[in-house]
Amino acid sequence: MDTKKKLLEAKQTDAEVKEFIERASNHPFVSAWLKNYEKKLAESEIEMGALRGQTVGDAATAGVQTQVAATLEIFNAVIRGYTRYMDDSWVKRYNTDAVVFKIPKVEYTEAVAEISGGQLPHTEKKIDYVTIDLSNPESEKGGKVTWTRALMEDVTFDVQAEMMEGLGHAIAVKIQTDLIAKLKDVADNKAHMMPYGAKRSISSPITWSEFLSIVGDVDSGFIKTKITGTQGNAAANASDIGKAVVDADNSDAVIGYLAQINSPTEWIVFKGGSHVELGAGNTAKISGTNKTLTSTTQVKLGRVTYGPADIVLVSPEVYWELLNIIQLTNVLYEGSTDPVRQGVIRLALGCTIIKHGLLPARTIVALNSDKAIGMVLRRALKIEPVLFPVWNEYGFIGTVRYGSSVLFEGAIQWAESG
Repeated sequence: MDTKKKLLEAKQTDAEVKEFIERASNHPFVSAWLKNYEKKLAESEIEMGALRGQTVGDAATAGVQTQVAATLEIFNAVIRGYTRYMDDSWVKRYNTDAVVFKIPKVEYTEAVAEISGGQLPHTEKKIDYVTIDLSNPESEKGGKVTWTRALMEDVTFDVQAEMMEGLGHAIAVKIQTDLIAKLKDVADNKAHMMPYGAKRSISSPITWSEFLSIVGDVDSGFIKTKITGTQGNAAANASDIGKAVVDADNSDAVIGYLAQINSPTEWIVFKGGSHVELGAGNTAKISGTNKTLTSTTQVKLGRVTYGPADIVLVSPEVYWELLNIIQLTNVLYEGSTDPVRQGVIRLALGCTIIKHGLLPARTIVALNSDKAIGMVLRRALKIEPVLFPVWNEYGFIGTVRYGSSVLFEGAIQWAESG
């Protein structure tokens, strides 16, 4: 094989690659490369669409100065804009060829009983999934950059490349905006399901203790409580899962959220940090309904967590305030330029802090990147020529096809200025 050719730039169908694989099929490097090729390149590589480096369509016979050439340089400009602003390290990412994809959701109970009578108790687990339907036309998002024939005659390549980079940037911003909206929906409509049981409030400027509390919330998780009693007017059902459970005898103070229904007279409730305790003999009620358990008793069953926070997203003004906190800057490597140049602080309390300009002002979000949000891409970034000579429009369109969903609200803690 020609050793001057980079292996990852080769194709599996190349004759020289086939010959190399046949001669070294049992070598661990070759098998590792094949796995990398299949997983990293074959599934999720960015597609060039109809790009072939040639002019197509009605403009194929046009003069040199009026062609729309789908060159690799143009394509790379879009990629630069896309990848520079598409930090998806904080989401659980999947690639699929299926139209409907099911993201697995798995919960484990941490505490397992001791061996008793020679029997090893099983670990209680709950297995569920979130369905992402990519058949809807709205699952495809994209943008377009076009020029008139006159502009194409005059525009320089650097200007054209800058505009194409803007196309990639716009698509990345669209995806990130959708993901941030998922987080905000949890904070606005399902705050009782976050580890603290509500939004946290931060000062201006943010303090070190506030930062520690927000990061620590995700790690602390929930107390799992079994509430039993006498059923009231109606029985709880599956549609009530996730709703707030309140103490009807204590001004409807939130005591947690409904996580499981064992029977009409027995509920499992997850209690977060700011939730109140249910008083002995008090009535537990599902908020907004007439479904109650009266003369209730409660038993704590242990703790449920979705892992520690490994990502902290912060709005720009909060990010710069954090850099004024000496306890935080002590963890930075001497000479590192990442905090200023890229807006990323690594290894702070085991977290990566990312400055995110699409967050609402004065906001900070701690999350576990494996359990917070799942994103499914059926097709990565695809670039295709757009040629409409009748309308005097020539350019490119870039699209992605994806869907996303919150996996566990309990893996997210949102905080903002009160």
